[in-house]
Amino acid sequence: MGIDAGFDMVPPLFKGGVDRHDWDHLIDFVRTRFKDDPQVEIKSNYIAFKAGEHPMLPFEGHKFLRFSSKVSGSTAAATGVEQYIDIVARLAKVRFGSRVQYWNEAWDRYGIYECDEVNESFRSYEQPDEIDITNTITSFLAGTDPIKQLDIRLFEVQNIERKERGLVARFNISTGTRILCEKPIFTARPTLPSEFESALAAKLKALPKDRQRQFLALHNKSPGKDPFTNTFKTTTRQFTRSARSNPGEEITISYFKEGRLVTEDDIGLKVLREAPVEAEATQIIDIVAIHGLGAHPDDSWCKNVGTRESPRWANWLEEESMLPVVAPNARIMRYGYQSQWFGKEAMQQSASTVADRLLRALKRKREDISSRPLLFVAHCFGGLVVVKALLEAEQYPSEWPGVFTSTTGLVFFGTPFRGAGGMNQMEMLEAARREYDNDQVQPTALEVLQPGNNYLQEVVDGFLKKMRGQTSKTQIACFYELKASDVGRIRFVVNESSGCLDLLEATSKYSLSRTHFDMNKFGKATEEDFQTVAEVIKGMVNKFPKLVWARAQYYGKHKVDFHLTGVPTVGKFIQRDAEMQKLEQLLLKNTGLVSRRRVVVLHGLGSIGKTQLVIEFARKHHHRFSSVFWLDGASEASLKQSWGEVLKLSTIDINMAVRECLRWLSLPTNQHWLIIFDNVDRDYHDKDDVQAFSVKTYFPSRDYGSILITSRLASLRRLGSGLKVETVETEQARAILESNAGRIFDDADIVLERLNGLPLALTQAGAYMQEKNVSALTYAKRYDSTWKGLMKREGQFPLEEYGDRNVLTTWIMSYEQVQKQSEEAAWLLKLWGYLDHGELWYDLVAAASRLSKDITIPTRLLSVADDELAYDDAVGLLSRFSLVDGREVSDSHSMHSVLHQWCGQLVEDKEQHIFGYIAAGIVALNVPSESEPDFWKRRKRLLGHAIRTSEWFIKTSFPKEEVTGVNIIQESTYFNLGYLLAEEDRQKAENMYQRALQGYEKAWGPEHTSTLDTVNNLGLLYAVLRRRDEAEKMYQRARL
Repeated sequence: MGIDAGFDMVPPLFKGGVDRHDWDHLIDFVRTRFKDDPQVEIKSNYIAFKAGEHPMLPFEGHKFLRFSSKVSGSTAAATGVEQYIDIVARLAKVRFGSRVQYWNEAWDRYGIYECDEVNESFRSYEQPDEIDITNTITSFLAGTDPIKQLDIRLFEVQNIERKERGLVARFNISTGTRILCEKPIFTARPTLPSEFESALAAKLKALPKDRQRQFLALHNKSPGKDPFTNTFKTTTRQFTRSARSNPGEEITISYFKEGRLVTEDDIGLKVLREAPVEAEATQIIDIVAIHGLGAHPDDSWCKNVGTRESPRWANWLEEESMLPVVAPNARIMRYGYQSQWFGKEAMQQSASTVADRLLRALKRKREDISSRPLLFVAHCFGGLVVVKALLEAEQYPSEWPGVFTSTTGLVFFGTPFRGAGGMNQMEMLEAARREYDNDQVQPTALEVLQPGNNYLQEVVDGFLKKMRGQTSKTQIACFYELKASDVGRIRFVVNESSGCLDLLEATSKYSLSRTHFDMNKFGKATEEDFQTVAEVIKGMVNKFPKLVWARAQYYGKHKVDFHLTGVPTVGKFIQRDAEMQKLEQLLLKNTGLVSRRRVVVLHGLGSIGKTQLVIEFARKHHHRFSSVFWLDGASEASLKQSWGEVLKLSTIDINMAVRECLRWLSLPTNQHWLIIFDNVDRDYHDKDDVQAFSVKTYFPSRDYGSILITSRLASLRRLGSGLKVETVETEQARAILESNAGRIFDDADIVLERLNGLPLALTQAGAYMQEKNVSALTYAKRYDSTWKGLMKREGQFPLEEYGDRNVLTTWIMSYEQVQKQSEEAAWLLKLWGYLDHGELWYDLVAAASRLSKDITIPTRLLSVADDELAYDDAVGLLSRFSLVDGREVSDSHSMHSVLHQWCGQLVEDKEQHIFGYIAAGIVALNVPSESEPDFWKRRKRLLGHAIRTSEWFIKTSFPKEEVTGVNIIQESTYFNLGYLLAEEDRQKAENMYQRALQGYEKAWGPEHTSTLDTVNNLGLLYAVLRRRDEAEKMYQRARL
C-alpha cells in the first residue's frame, strides 16, 4: 500500500494583497516550524521537503496550489511524509480556513485540480536562481541588453518533459502565462550555448516592440517535418488579463534540438505496472517493450490525447483502460537504451550491443523467476534487438536462463526484417550531415537497416530456423504501416514485405493505418488500430499457460509413465503454497540448463506433512521429468524392495535389481529423472540398527538428475539443499481439520490452538470428530482432560496418507533411536514433558545441580545439568531428529505443543512425582530478585514453566501421608511459583502461596520472616482479587 495525499487551495490563490499577505505569513510559519529539520530545505524561492516525492511550497504561490506526495507505504513510514503534509495543512488552515481542502486517495477523496495543470504551474517555480526580473524585462523590451547590464545568463539548456532538449529562459514565469502565436520566428544552426544566447538576444531586440509584447510565454513544441534542422517555434493561444496587469513583463524562450535526451535514469528496464498481488504465480506474464532508433524509451509509447495548447500524454502500456485490461495479470516493463545516432549525444550502438545489455537487464530483473513467461513488444530497430537477444539466449541458455524457453509471444511494429524501404542508409547519413559534424554522426546502428545487409539476413534467417524448430512455437505478430512517413523530401516506410517474417505456423501479420513513427502510439482504447493490437496481445496472453505446459513436457526416449504405486494415498491435500514454491524453486528453476545433480532434503518433525507435500509435487510436476521413482526409505530392506518393484520382475535378485536401476539412471542420455526417497528416518551412524543405511550409497553415479529426500534427520540436509517443513498457518490448519471432519466449525479455534498447525494431529482430530460426531468444544475438553485416552481412540481410524501412523506412534521410532544413542537426551526429553514447550535453555536445567542437595536427581539427568557440553550434545541430538527447534538469538530450543504432550506420556507412573518435583524445583531456583538486571525479561521467560508446573501440582494425586507434597518440596519452591504467577494467573498463585504458607508454618512457625512474607503476598493477592475480608485478615496477621 502507498500514500497519495495532500491538500488543495480552493479557490486558487489570488494576486491581490490579502492572499499575498496570508501566503507570506504561511511561508514564515513553515520556515519557523521546520528550520532545524534536515528533511526540509529552504531554497531561494521555494521550500523543498525531502520526504516522499519532495513536496514543495513556492514563495510566490502558484495558480493551482497543491501540496501533496505520492509514495510507497515503506517510504512513507521511513520519511514521515504524512506528518509533514498534516502539519503544513494545519498551518495553511490557520490562514486560509475552509479553502484548504485535504484529500487522501485511501479515503476515496481526490484533489480538485488536474495533475497536469498543477505540474505545469508548479514547474515555473523550480528555478535555479532567484532574480528580480521586472526591471530586466522592462529594459529588454525597451531595447537595452540585460546580459551586459546585469551580467546574468538569460538561458540554460534543459530537458523538457515529453519534449526535447531546449534552451530555456532562467527567470520566473508569472501565473498562467501562455503563448500567442504558432508560426516559427526563425531557424538557427546549433552553436555553443553562450553564442546562441547572444545571437538570440540580438534577434529579439531587433523585433518591433509590438511583436515583442506578444510573447508572454513561449510554449515548447516539436520540430517540423525535417528532423535535421533546428526550428525555434512558439505555439500560442489568446491570453486575457485584468486591466491592472502588465501584459509585457514576462518572456520565456525555448530552443529545441534533435529530441528529448535519453539520460542514465532512462536506460534499462523500468517497471510501469507490477502484476496484481492477488494473481497466482502461474498466471503472471512479463511484458517487455523495446523502442526504436532515435526514440525516447517512454515517449515512444505515448500519444497526446489533450490539445496542442494543453497536452496530455497517454502511455498505452500503462493506461489502466488499455494494456492492463488486455493483460490483467502482467508485469509490464519497458527497456531503454541510448538510441541517438546523430548530434552531440550520439552513441555507437549495434543491435548486438543493445541485445547483450537487454539480456543482462532481464537476468537481473528475473533472477528468481527466470521461468516466468515473456512477451516482447518492439518497434522498428527494437525488434531486431529482440531477435538477436533470443538467438543469443537460445545458444547460451546457462548464461541467459529462461529467456528463450520462456518467450511465448512476440509483437513487432514496423521491424525492418528485410531492411527499410524508401530511404536508404546513405540518404539518412547525408541528411544528418547537413546539420551535424562528422564526429556527431554514428552510422553503425543504421547499417542493419540497409536492404540486403548480410548481417541482417544472417540474424533473421537464424531466428526463423530456431522458430521453426520449436515443438511448441512462440506466437508471433508482425504489424506494418500503410502510410509513408515524410522525412524531409524522402519517403520512409517499412512495408509488408520487409516488416513481416516469412509465414510460420504461429506467425500472423496485420496492417495499421499509420505512419512508421506513430504506429506504436495509441491514446485511447477505442482506437481501431489499438483494438486490433489488443486482440492480438490478448490472444497471446490467453494461450501462454497451455504453451508453457506443452513446453514443459518431456518427450525423450527415457520417458517412463508416471504412476503412484506404493505411494501413500492423499485424498484431501490442503495447498501449502509457501513450501511448494520453495520446492519448485530448488528443483525446477532452469530445468534443462543445469547439468549438475540437484538434491533437496525436506526435513522436519514427524507428522509435519513432508510426505504429503512431496506427493503433491510429484503429481503436479511429473511431466517435467523423464521418470519419477518413489522409494520407501523406512529401512534398507524396504528401499531395495522399492527398486525391485521399479523393474517389475519378481524373479530377479533384489541386489541385481538395484544395480540395474542405478546403471540405467547413470546413462549419459538419461539426465532428467527424479528419485524420491521417502521417510529416510534411521540414523546410519547407529551401528546397532541393522535397517539403517546411508542413502547416498543409493544415488546414481553420474552427476545429473534430481533427488528429493524426506526425513526427520536434519543432518541429511548436508547432502544438498535443505528445506525445513514447518507447521501450517491457521487458515491451512482450519482447512485440514474441517475437510477431514466433513463440516465447518464456528468454534474451531479452540481445537486449532491446541494442535498448533500439526498436520497429522489435525487430520486425526478431524477424522475422530466426524466419526464420533463431536463438537469442537467437546473435543477440546477431552484433549485437555484425557489426552492419552483420546489419542488411543483417534488411532482407531487409519490414515492412509500417514501410513496408518497416529499421534501416539509417529514419534516412537525417533525416541527409540535417541534413547539408543544418548540416555541423557532421553531423560532430558522426559523432563521437558513436565515443563513448558515454548523454551528450554541450559541455565534452567543447570539448576538441577543445586536442587540435588534437597532431592534425588537421576544420574543421567544430573550429568546434563552439571556439564553444558553434555547439555549441548543432548539437545543437539534431539534437534538432529527434528524433535526440537533452535530459537534464534536466545541460545534456547522449543518443541511443538502436541509432541510436548506426547513427551509427558514417556514417564512411567513411578517416575511421575520425581520429574514433577525436579521441574518445579529448577523453575523456582531460576526466579530472579527484583534488584537483578533484566528482572522482568527473565520473569516473563519463566512464566510458561511456572504455569505448567503449578498445574501439575494442582491436578496430581499425592500419597496419603503427603496430601499436598509440602513435606517433599521446599517451601521456597511454592513461594517462588506463586510469586511468578501473581500477575498472570492469580488462582494458581493463591494455591502455591497456600502450600508455601503451610510448609513455612510447619517448618519455621507462624512468626518466621518467610511465613510473614507469604502472608503479606497473600494479602496483596486477595486485595487485587477484591476479596477484602481475606486481604484484611492477612494484613492484620502480617502486622502482629
